[in-house]
Amino acid sequence: MKRILPLLLMLAGYFSNAQLSILKDINQTSDPNNSGIDAYYTTSINGVLFFSGRSGAGQELWKSDGTPAGTILVKDIYTGSNSSSPSNFVDVNGTLFFLANNGTSGSELWKSDGTEAGTVLVKDIQAGSGSSAISNMIAVNNILFFTITDGSNFLDLWKSDGTAAGTILVKNNIITTGSPNFANVNGTLFFAGQDGTNGVELWKSDGTAAGTVLIEDIYTGTNSSAPDNFYAIGNILYFIANNGSLGYELWKSDGTAAGTDLVEDIFNGVSGSSPDNLINYNGSLFFTAFNGINNALWQSDGTEAGTTIVKSPFDENSTIDNVTVAGNTLYFTIDAYDLWKSDGTPAGTTAFKNIGGYAADFTNMNGELYFVAQKELAAGSSFQIWRSNGTEAGTVLVTDLPKGTAPGTRPPNSLVAISNTLYFVADDGTNGNELWKTDGTPSGNIRLTNLPATSASSAPDYFTEFNGNLYFTATSGDYGRELWTSNGTSAGTVLLKDIAAGAENSSNPAHLKKIGDKIYFVAKTGTDNKLWVTDGTLAGTVEIGGNVSDGSEITSAGSLLFFPNYYINSTVELWKSNGTTAGTSLVDNIGGSISANPNSLVNFQDKLYFIANDAGTSGLWTSDGTAAGTESIKTFTFLKGLKNENGALYFFADDGTSGLELWKSDGALGGAGTVLVKDINAGGAGGFVSTDIFQFETVDGIGYFVANDGAHGKELWKTDGTAAGTTLVLDIYTGASSSNISQLTSANGLLYFTADDGIHGVELWKSDGTEAGTQLVSDIYTGTSSAYPYNLLELNGYLYFSSFDGTIRTLWKSNGKECGTIKVTNNTTVNAGGVNEKIIAIDDNIYITGYAAGPGNEIFIHNVATDLSLPAGCRSPQTITFTLGTKTYEDVPFTLGATSDAGLPIEYVSSDPSIASISGDIVTILKAGTVKITASQEGDVNYEPAAPVEVSLVINKATQTITFPAITNKTMGDAPFTLTGSSTSGLALSYNTTTPTKVTIAGDLVTLKEAGTVRIVANQAGNENYSPSTAVEQNFCINPAKPVITLSQVIGSTGTLTSSSPTGNQWFLNGTKLTDEKNVTLTVTEGGIYSVQVTIDGCTSVISDNVPVVITDIETQLGQSVSVYPNPVYDKMTISLPGAGKKEVSIVGIHGKQGQRFITDQSSLELSAENYSSGVYTISVKTTGGTSYLKFVKH
Repeated sequence: MKRILPLLLMLAGYFSNAQLSILKDINQTSDPNNSGIDAYYTTSINGVLFFSGRSGAGQELWKSDGTPAGTILVKDIYTGSNSSSPSNFVDVNGTLFFLANNGTSGSELWKSDGTEAGTVLVKDIQAGSGSSAISNMIAVNNILFFTITDGSNFLDLWKSDGTAAGTILVKNNIITTGSPNFANVNGTLFFAGQDGTNGVELWKSDGTAAGTVLIEDIYTGTNSSAPDNFYAIGNILYFIANNGSLGYELWKSDGTAAGTDLVEDIFNGVSGSSPDNLINYNGSLFFTAFNGINNALWQSDGTEAGTTIVKSPFDENSTIDNVTVAGNTLYFTIDAYDLWKSDGTPAGTTAFKNIGGYAADFTNMNGELYFVAQKELAAGSSFQIWRSNGTEAGTVLVTDLPKGTAPGTRPPNSLVAISNTLYFVADDGTNGNELWKTDGTPSGNIRLTNLPATSASSAPDYFTEFNGNLYFTATSGDYGRELWTSNGTSAGTVLLKDIAAGAENSSNPAHLKKIGDKIYFVAKTGTDNKLWVTDGTLAGTVEIGGNVSDGSEITSAGSLLFFPNYYINSTVELWKSNGTTAGTSLVDNIGGSISANPNSLVNFQDKLYFIANDAGTSGLWTSDGTAAGTESIKTFTFLKGLKNENGALYFFADDGTSGLELWKSDGALGGAGTVLVKDINAGGAGGFVSTDIFQFETVDGIGYFVANDGAHGKELWKTDGTAAGTTLVLDIYTGASSSNISQLTSANGLLYFTADDGIHGVELWKSDGTEAGTQLVSDIYTGTSSAYPYNLLELNGYLYFSSFDGTIRTLWKSNGKECGTIKVTNNTTVNAGGVNEKIIAIDDNIYITGYAAGPGNEIFIHNVATDLSLPAGCRSPQTITFTLGTKTYEDVPFTLGATSDAGLPIEYVSSDPSIASISGDIVTILKAGTVKITASQEGDVNYEPAAPVEVSLVINKATQTITFPAITNKTMGDAPFTLTGSSTSGLALSYNTTTPTKVTIAGDLVTLKEAGTVRIVANQAGNENYSPSTAVEQNFCINPAKPVITLSQVIGSTGTLTSSSPTGNQWFLNGTKLTDEKNVTLTVTEGGIYSVQVTIDGCTSVISDNVPVVITDIETQLGQSVSVYPNPVYDKMTISLPGAGKKEVSIVGIHGKQGQRFITDQSSLELSAENYSSGVYTISVKTTGGTSYLKFVKH
């Protein structure tokens, strides 16, 4: 405890700002019960004051730690403005037992540990709404004894250990109506009882019927000695009784007949001295008695000789009251006005002040006497708190309250001293009856309660999520109790439908069940609980029908709804519905004229399974929705609590042999697959009792439940469905005691639950299924007190729940660590325990019922995103998963994909932003290389920072491709040209040639050197980001320049033609290749049109200009047969042609320019010469006999 308490104190301050927010004050009707706390039954237990107080929640159970903030409602037992009227407070070993009415069970026995969850009904003894008429409650050791009227003139003696099973009848008809004068005498109950034979006499009980016995028949026979005024000192009970001859005198008893004796006959005769005001003062009994003369103060050591008058100054009409011990002084009043004190001697018994008014409520605080008395005797004076040290001067006013004038105003009352503080209830004339405290000084009076105006409670219930909205039932002043919905905002919190129209009527919707795309529920229309359905709209909220007996059992299986419904003569049978009125009908009358009472309805393998009674025999049943398909699987003596878990139905049942034990079923007809899992408490005793709630929760395929093996009490067990795999997890409350396990909840792979190990009270626990891994999470209410965590709910990796830390019951959360279990809010008391507290999570919002001054009991909302951070080291760990593939320069920006198992966003850092830059989770590659990327998560309110994960990102060089267009052929003499190749990288290309004799390359500029085939290669060597490219080459021709023919002078019959190209020549005559003529010169032996073409290294020039050649001796030889007249020619000419037949005539200029050409068979031609320019022309006449030439001159 020493290490927990400082941490909790630190956390209390650390989280003091967190708050719940009211969703909406639905019921704004003024609370009529708001006129001061009006406390009653003030009782101190372990330094805490409990009382019955009135507020907007009605008269309910409150407590105070002596501070205004710590003076709070413990529980609104009868919800809303109704009053449960707690009363008859008794401290039983630190637990408060009391009577209260929750509106359902009548006035019954309750207990409280001071928390809302720990304030529970012990047992509904008179089942139903009737009350058990409990009275005469007393604590003896750790047991509460009390009486219950049986409706006759007798009371039955009962006892309770605080459990329903331990609340039992001890003995009936043992006490007559009236007070039994219960007394705890050294651990034994003494009382005045009657067995119908001996009259009312002294009895005792050890809590068993056999041990409840008559001690002594003081007034023998059927007469009654009527023992009264019981007072125990040590193991001796002092009391008064009448033996029929002495009247009421002082007696004593040690619990045996022999030890039951008259102490002394103080007033001789049959009248009796009627001793009263018995009290222990310094180990002796002091009391008042009448000795026939006057009332006197007496003392006794239990013997006749030791029973003497202390002082007798009082007349027979004087009344001695308020006998109280404070410090080492015995105080009392005479006639309620005169204050007296005594030290046990006659001389020391004196009056010390006439208070001047009525005095009462004597209370000891720290050795001083506190009491209530009138300030003065004058009319209209007010009652105040006084204190006294036993002297007149030391008897002074503590309070100075004005006299109240409101009806029902009471004087200060209900004085209770706790340590150095006196608590009382008073009206200051302004605030009504409120709870106050004082340290005994006039300036030390502090009002602890001052209830503000509070609206009535809407008592929200049946929280259900549907399509992201909250659906619930609530009471408002405008509509009564109806169905509501909320989207998480005040404006969006609205009535869905006023089913029973009007503020004075309520349909009391209940048992909301989300099934498919609808919510089904029960609402009262008329006198019957009808089945209803809603799709979330007003129009879609409609009645289906039926008369549902238990809406909590509504279950879907297949395409049908099933529910228990009233049938003939109020019997309860299984009904079904397809969601329409016409489709709602009886499935089968299983029980005949006796109710089948179908219960524990569950969907298993898309069929309905349930428990039902057939002619009084309990069994496991199944139904497909037809009478024929509704069949018994196996019968039992008793069975309870079907759970669909791990592919089987689990339940506890008694087959008549093993007692109530754990069973499972595969649902097969015939019962072969319905088997005992394990006989946990072997020998027929059973591991369960019929009143147990069947708790079964699955975590990672293992079922957890609570059972008793007969040696360890009710403890945590686990099962894999086999006998060998069904074992005790841990004996949390060691020995045969039970740890009271509840709230089994699966969260984050662990089982969470509440339990009491006998050391820490009921607190939050967790288990991984191993003994070592089953641990207390946190002792929220430190010490043996119980926090009673309730409504465990998993959200975003955390467990949320309500709990009490000794100050306030509110919303908590836990990550499974002690230091990670914290109070989420500190401003709102949640309605913990039982049916009152409701909690649900929708998205990141938690909705919970709570109480706050002003709105009263309403729905409050908390967004978990606003949770404050846990202290360092207390948050849950998280792990980052981060991998990267290889990238390439020029890849598009990409998204990093690191994840945290906490689901929180990741932050990234690049070790070299010049290589890869990061924005958010987007990486942009800037160059090739290797860079380290670190993924981190700094944590949040729930999670510790994650260990950073560093991953190398390898960015390879990009490949590049060269585009190098084909180069058109060139001709020698062309100007230098530019190469136009490019790379996909955008980098400049380099060029080289394998034919350097033909070109030179400078950068991308090519200069032609000589004709021939050229090969140019384009390259890109790469850089830091690009790999070298693959070379690309292009070939082209540098064609030779157009050759020029030089004609040498024709001498005789020959001439010479010379080409301008020294090599590669090819000569042509009249367009025909001279195959063998390739030299630079050509010897002409005949006239005609000559040309030449140059080819070098496969590259060919254009053909030269034509050169006509005329051989002069040819003209002479042929001149006889070809003639031109006139020659020179002027305007026209006549050509004489030789021989007969066809002749081809061509006229060519001296430079080879073709003139006219004719084919004719005439012997002469007459042609116009007007278009011929001046110069020398050659006429060629080709015949079959050869070719003749003749020159002529044109003038």
